[in-house]
Amino acid sequence: MPRLLGAALVTVLGLSTLTTSSTAAAALAAAPAAAPAAVPFEDVTVATTQVASGLKRPTTVTGVPDGRLLITEKEGTVREYHPSTGLAPDPVLDLRSRVDVSGNERGLLGLAPAPDFAQTSVVYVAYTALPSGTLTLSRVPLGDPAREQVVLTQSHAEYSNHNGGHVAFGPDGYLYWVLGDGGGAGDPFASGQSLSTLLGKVVRLDVSRSCEGRSYCVPPDNPYVGVPGARPEIWVTGVRNAWRFSFDRADGSLWLGDVGQGTREEIDHLGRDDGGANLGWSCREGTSVFLQERCVAGTEYTDPVFEYQSSVAGCAVIGGHVYRGSEYASLMDGTYVATDYCSNTAWAIRPNADGTYSTGTIGEFPIQVTSFGADARGELYVVNDLPGRLFTVSFERVAAAGPARIMALGDSITSSPGCWRALLGNRLRDNGYTDIDFVGTQSPQGCGFDYDGEHEGHPGVLVTDVAARNQLPAWLAASDPDVVVMHFGTNDVWSNRPTSSILAAYTTLVGQMRAQNPEVSVLVAQILPMNPAGCAECGARVSDLNAAIPAWAASVSTARSPVVVVDQWTGFSTASDTYDGVHPNASGDQKISSAWYPALTAALG
Repeated sequence: MPRLLGAALVTVLGLSTLTTSSTAAAALAAAPAAAPAAVPFEDVTVATTQVASGLKRPTTVTGVPDGRLLITEKEGTVREYHPSTGLAPDPVLDLRSRVDVSGNERGLLGLAPAPDFAQTSVVYVAYTALPSGTLTLSRVPLGDPAREQVVLTQSHAEYSNHNGGHVAFGPDGYLYWVLGDGGGAGDPFASGQSLSTLLGKVVRLDVSRSCEGRSYCVPPDNPYVGVPGARPEIWVTGVRNAWRFSFDRADGSLWLGDVGQGTREEIDHLGRDDGGANLGWSCREGTSVFLQERCVAGTEYTDPVFEYQSSVAGCAVIGGHVYRGSEYASLMDGTYVATDYCSNTAWAIRPNADGTYSTGTIGEFPIQVTSFGADARGELYVVNDLPGRLFTVSFERVAAAGPARIMALGDSITSSPGCWRALLGNRLRDNGYTDIDFVGTQSPQGCGFDYDGEHEGHPGVLVTDVAARNQLPAWLAASDPDVVVMHFGTNDVWSNRPTSSILAAYTTLVGQMRAQNPEVSVLVAQILPMNPAGCAECGARVSDLNAAIPAWAASVSTARSPVVVVDQWTGFSTASDTYDGVHPNASGDQKISSAWYPALTAALG
């Protein structure tokens, strides 16, 4: 388990404030940066929901293809959780007779489902073995410990701490296993920089084959193959106690949280081609020199992409995952999330296109988180040490400071000149709704009095064309509305577009609104009646569309992003409320404003 040191959260060190005696390589020199999410970290908060309890010091949580989660417990058992059935009462694997749990950090420490798990139920596990804590990597089918096959071991008898232990398959199909430096303070065996031991390393194995009497082969492109005196299994050096690492599902890069001696906790990010990277320990702790005599002139050390002071911001970094699920993609796609065992701070780290990183805090996790995991869909979970619980991880958009942003979206009914917007905005302000802002890329038009007139009304456009041409996202990005007031479809009716096509376009637009703001409120009009010269059928077409809108709205509305129907049809006369059978006159503007008002005030709260 991570070492326990009480500390208060005070500050996080920016990398630009630290200097070392070496010139370090950028940590992601070979890995493409993920496309950054649009939402800044200050607008996001993390939340967790407990879904299971009664775990005995859980150490890892790992998803498998059928939707289950496999949770390792320190004592040597593997538990099974499924969202539909909960936590199974009995272990699916019991290795307690083989696992050394002496000391705080020994035990069953890692699990990786085999690539053919769906057919074989085989997992790879890493643990400290009886009687003396030997670091052990083995393969074993769930439910059949008698068939365990040891793959690789590393002696680790002198100290009980700094075992590392995490294990995972990379995008190349090879198995990665991280081992701590052997324990004791200050790397007493100088393991981190020694190529003759697996301690203090990330190793990379081909476990699909056997070579030279071993239960694995060494990948031919491992960086130390053929180097005299070097263990060829080594992939990365300079590790202290990297308790958890993970691979980004999108670009295959590796993110690793390395627990420091007492000064720095660090997050490292390595590309798929960064084999041979040296993370610096025990020459360096983070970007700070730890033992100058362990530093070798001319050696290139890889800088962390994020670090913080152990003594003021926590005690042990818990490496997490890059979020690649779908539920919160608009907020967090491509963002790495981590925490600290003591401070519980939720950190978010996002690669930028220029090779730099954006970082921020997004709230707190439960106490004593020991591991993150992702299910088959990419949604995140965490487990905590004591009292031993499993939580789902969710993300929410924080209500933005400042006025509520209202976008009036539509065609010429909205834009030309759209004096109903002026009447509506001024009525809201006259009744105490002063913290509002009508937004859009289109400038206001004259109505004979001052008003907040930006809008997104586009004369002559069809909603089906706006959807097909993907025009709305750019308008949304420019204004980022909290509420959209939409009267759209008049030109589609004129052009005899089917009701089903118009509603499909509505669905597309609502999806785009939610991609910009997952909590947007959408007010959709049953559109004004029509009786223009040259379109005798338009009245009936409007009637058909309006009759279908309520059921459509109910099918797409959610508690998080409600879609509310506003009746702009009933009581509106084409004879007395329009000047041409389509567009509102002064009387029509008053009726439109009055119809929008109660729905908009309800949306504003």
